[in-house]
Amino acid sequence: MYDKSNFLALNKKSDWERGRGENLLLAEEGISLMKEQKYTFLRTIIHNDTGISEPIASISSGPFGLIFLLDKAGNLWTYDFINGQTTLLLKAGHNLFSGQAILAAAKNIIFVIEPNPAAIIAVSAVNGQILWIESEFYGGIPLAAVSVNEQLLVVTSLNDLHMPGNEFNSKITHLAIIKITSEGKSHILASPASLFIKHDTDDLQSGRIGTAVGNDGNLYIFDNREGQLWIFTPNGNLLVNKRLSLSNSAKSMGVDSEGFIYICDQPQVNQDAENNWSVYICSAPNWEPIRSFNHRGTIEYIWLDPENRIFIWKLNEFNLSILERQDNIRLDDNGNPRGVYIFPVLDSIAMEMDWHRITMDADIPDDTQIRVSYFASDNKEILLQERMRNIEVYLQDRAVPLTEKLAAIKLPWKQELVNPRDALLREARGRYLWLKMELIGSETRTPLLKKVRIYFPRTSLISYLPAVYQESDGSQGFLDRFLSLFGTMLQEMEEKIDHLDRIFDPEVVSGTFLSWLAGWLGISADDKWSEDQLRCLLINAPSLYKKRGTRAGMEEIISVYTGEKPIIVEYFQYKYLQETIEIKQLMTQLYGQDPYGFAVMVKQDLVPSASQVSALQRIIDEEKPAFTDARLVVLQPWIYMDMHSYLGINTYLTELSLLRLDDKSAMPFSSVIIDMERNSQRDIHSREQITP
Repeated sequence: MYDKSNFLALNKKSDWERGRGENLLLAEEGISLMKEQKYTFLRTIIHNDTGISEPIASISSGPFGLIFLLDKAGNLWTYDFINGQTTLLLKAGHNLFSGQAILAAAKNIIFVIEPNPAAIIAVSAVNGQILWIESEFYGGIPLAAVSVNEQLLVVTSLNDLHMPGNEFNSKITHLAIIKITSEGKSHILASPASLFIKHDTDDLQSGRIGTAVGNDGNLYIFDNREGQLWIFTPNGNLLVNKRLSLSNSAKSMGVDSEGFIYICDQPQVNQDAENNWSVYICSAPNWEPIRSFNHRGTIEYIWLDPENRIFIWKLNEFNLSILERQDNIRLDDNGNPRGVYIFPVLDSIAMEMDWHRITMDADIPDDTQIRVSYFASDNKEILLQERMRNIEVYLQDRAVPLTEKLAAIKLPWKQELVNPRDALLREARGRYLWLKMELIGSETRTPLLKKVRIYFPRTSLISYLPAVYQESDGSQGFLDRFLSLFGTMLQEMEEKIDHLDRIFDPEVVSGTFLSWLAGWLGISADDKWSEDQLRCLLINAPSLYKKRGTRAGMEEIISVYTGEKPIIVEYFQYKYLQETIEIKQLMTQLYGQDPYGFAVMVKQDLVPSASQVSALQRIIDEEKPAFTDARLVVLQPWIYMDMHSYLGINTYLTELSLLRLDDKSAMPFSSVIIDMERNSQRDIHSREQITP
């Protein structure tokens, strides 16, 4: 069309890291606003929701949205808060524990810790069966408990020491950590001299000690009254012994999967103590509160489940609030979902360069924006606030936040472009070009900047017109911008022609061109093939054609489609097993009796849909040797006599566990699923048959 233009492209993480960003995530896929997880209310459960008449004495959360409840009468319940279903697991009258016991739920075991007399009862979380009872507590009283990997850690008292000269007759109670295995074997894990609490009465305060276990297996112990925090390793070694800067009203403790501690406390301001509490989040290494969020209402206990849901329990009224994490856009210092990025300086290596246009590949949701500002200069040093400054050094200096730099000095930014997927750079003349991108998001969504191209020098179709069209300054500017629409279209067309060779490279090309290339090689790939599968097939096509009609070729092409090598059984492999009639019948049923046939077996999870099974069958029919019979067998993941059951391949021996419906729900063994509508119709039909 006209003189070829150049461009500078930034499209990968190493490019982004050369620039400077604030409140932005720089990744391989592009630039986006930083996200942080905030807690929002999932739901609140009150006593009436559970259908339990007795007051609740203890509570613990399990997997798949299950909550285990112990009422004051001694009944043990399971409550599925997602589906709102309550199940009586163990009825009162068992004489094993009272309504004063402490619950600690593991995956398949509920540990019930009875304080008087001290005992531990392990109950199956599936059917309420008593697994074992342990009554040895080394002379102490259990104060708190938490489960980890089907084992139990109990914080218990050891002995009381009177403090002489104290008018309140205070006592020091030393504590110990007892570890109980899933089989009921116990031993003292740790009991350092620094693990003690002080109390003013003969009885220890109920719920004074809080416990939690992190993902790393560390045990966290918190003294609510004193604000004392201890952290122990899984081996019982003391890591942290620190008093936190909290009030004497602190309540309970929870730990998330990242090791952050959540502690409830009243804020240190003049607020209504009954209706205003805060959840403080503490982190290593100082273990002081780094942020907090408010909760309306009194908090008695707080804990987190394996999905990092927060449970906040108001004991007296049984008001259980459940909070769930959500990804939110991180706000900047002004409270806006906004991030700023300064590109590394772009050097055209030519003085007085007239920069042409900018193109941008980005995902921009409806309620988000990307704003672009720019300016150009022949020198990196320009006059700002009556002194010469090197702009590149100034902007890329990480000692001062970028937003402070931009606010301190007013740079000569040109007009702001909003969502410029393809825009002209007007009045951008100079060797160097600086670009500023502002990403503006919503509460939960962010734009994603994937690729930026800057074209130079400026070229225009107006140079092909008679001189009269280039003389008037007013009309020339409009005509130049108008013709740039067509110039951009022609330029993109020329770029595609110049890079025509790329559509013949299966490692680069995508979309419909992959299927088009497959047609060149005689490969009939339908929409059941993903782009990655089809690309792998095209790359390996030369070697596959050499092996076509062989067992190795069949294994390789099926591996391309399924991602795993299949099992192929041929007649000669089981021919010698057919000496008896019973085995011969079984072999015939499983693999057939055709000497020229074979069976191809794949796991069900590799071809989960019927369409994928049909596509795989077509591949086998096309690749098998002529005049042979091929059977496709999809291995089901269960044991079934006289069927294709292969131990370690599609069948595994494991322990009994809950039926997991999804990542939030489970069904115990005692559940029965019936079709109420069909049963009702069957009953009506039966009555009709016997009605005289």
